[in-house]
Amino acid sequence: MKTTFFTFFTVFALAAILLTSCDKDEDVTEGTLRLSTRALFNGNTFNIGDTIQDPAGNPMFVEQFRMFVSEIRAVKENGETVRLVDVDQINFAEGWTQSYTLPAGRYKGISLSLGVPADLNTDQDPAQYPTDHPLSISSAEGMFWTWNSGYIFVKYEGKVALDGDENSILDPYAFHVGGDSFYRSLTLNRSFEIGEPRTDLRLNFNTEQFLTGPGDTIDLAEDNLTHTMDNMPLANRFMTLFADGISLN
Repeated sequence: MKTTFFTFFTVFALAAILLTSCDKDEDVTEGTLRLSTRALFNGNTFNIGDTIQDPAGNPMFVEQFRMFVSEIRAVKENGETVRLVDVDQINFAEGWTQSYTLPAGRYKGISLSLGVPADLNTDQDPAQYPTDHPLSISSAEGMFWTWNSGYIFVKYEGKVALDGDENSILDPYAFHVGGDSFYRSLTLNRSFEIGEPRTDLRLNFNTEQFLTGPGDTIDLAEDNLTHTMDNMPLANRFMTLFADGISLN
């Protein structure tokens, strides 16, 4: 009799726990996604000013790495999207981390665009925005050409030692890419779930891929400067490699 009672009590207790757990899961309707960025070189985090290498093995360093990112969306498993960002600026000298509240559930990736959408880019006056807006005069200082030329989508510049001497890294390079035709959209696939606890994702910018890829390599001895309009072919090559160098984990 005692054994029967004990068995009944055990089954009842387990059922109660399962029901409570199910109810608790059903009560979770939203959760937090924390999205951050980091720059990598061959899988290792690096900071502005750290010495890395160009595709030819020459020592180089990055002095400025800034960009605009827009239309960031979390993509649900059924293809629906949840808006996270309209437009923002990322300065890799300062870092970028944002947190968002999303509906609970399963997601299959993040979609985003590189640059500023056409309706916000050219023929716009940065003075129309409040100071803390990413497109304002103060926030976009150094990332805006003129009212009819628009914003610089990506600024990646520094110095390289073309003679291979790490003690004299003096040769400049600069990739300043902008213009509506260089606006790029991509989807980064990675399954994740929103609920409890918080979900952390990172946008990785793999800098070793910015100058070389399966179909192209930029030789800084020959191709080291573009402000877009003065060298559009190089701007296009860089933007293509740059987009391919972004991943999510």
